[in-house]
Amino acid sequence: MPITEVVFPLFKLDPESLAALKAATPTLFASVKDVGGLLTLVRGPLLEENGQAVDPNTHRSVLSLEWTDAASFHNFYPASEKFLSFVNIIKPIVVAPPVPQLFQAEDRSTQCLFSDITQIIRVQSNSGTEETWKRIEQLLETSVGEKLPSYHAGGIEKDEAFFLGLIGWKSKEQYDRFGKQKDFLDLVKQLNAQNEADNFVVQLSKVDI
Repeated sequence: MPITEVVFPLFKLDPESLAALKAATPTLFASVKDVGGLLTLVRGPLLEENGQAVDPNTHRSVLSLEWTDAASFHNFYPASEKFLSFVNIIKPIVVAPPVPQLFQAEDRSTQCLFSDITQIIRVQSNSGTEETWKRIEQLLETSVGEKLPSYHAGGIEKDEAFFLGLIGWKSKEQYDRFGKQKDFLDLVKQLNAQNEADNFVVQLSKVDI
């Protein structure tokens, strides 16, 4: 089954590292081209975290990749020549090695990742999480008046205890209008009442691979 990988890199913010990041950005993913099993690669700035705006000067961002299956991911990470080439570029400018998070579902996450605004909700799953997610989808369809792109998946391997939900918004204005309504936020909390969900809003762009 397809895999959606999510990564939250933290970049160093000293002037030398920021200059190196700027210089590396145009060719940052050159070593990832033509990787077997890699379907999609998107990246972009983190706009909000748990309802709070993220300062652009922190250069916080999100990277998401779609793989045909877990085997394809592991053929690349962590020891392939292409991955090690990528590490050589990124290692000097990140605070710590980014840790990939893996989620698996029968459907692909492409439509959400290609939306103008993508909402990423990650929470420790329990017996009622998937049913609550269905209620979120139903609420949004009723509120917005149309079915928005959505995706949900369970974590695998070290992320097995987690649930990932994605929502694709047509614009930041649409998200601000409907994604901050009390009924919606209450349901996000109900995904797991004992563990607060991580709620991110990002603007992703496709990377040519």
